[in-house]
Amino acid sequence: GLDVVRTDGERSVRFRLGDGTGLHVYGPADTDHLEFGDRVCVGLWVDDVDECRRRLASFGIAIIDDETQRDGQEAWFHYRGPDGSIGEILGPDVPDAGQQEG
Repeated sequence: GLDVVRTDGERSVRFRLGDGTGLHVYGPADTDHLEFGDRVCVGLWVDDVDECRRRLASFGIAIIDDETQRDGQEAWFHYRGPDGSIGEILGPDVPDAGQQEG
């Protein structure tokens, strides 16, 4: 079954699958993800979000978020893939050791 991790009323529900995979379902009241349209956004968990952001940018991948989002536990940002789809990189919210994001 799916364990409910968080619910925001009609905005979203977040689930955790048995293997630890997260599933976020956005409802009609969510306005933070309008740029996704009706497409699926795949999120990938990495150990170092800031390094991943720098690497993607160095390969010319368009980073959508001006800054990496952080909530004290997780960090994340969105990028646009070559096919126009939007993806998300997530990981632990670990300080970036003073390096600038690219």
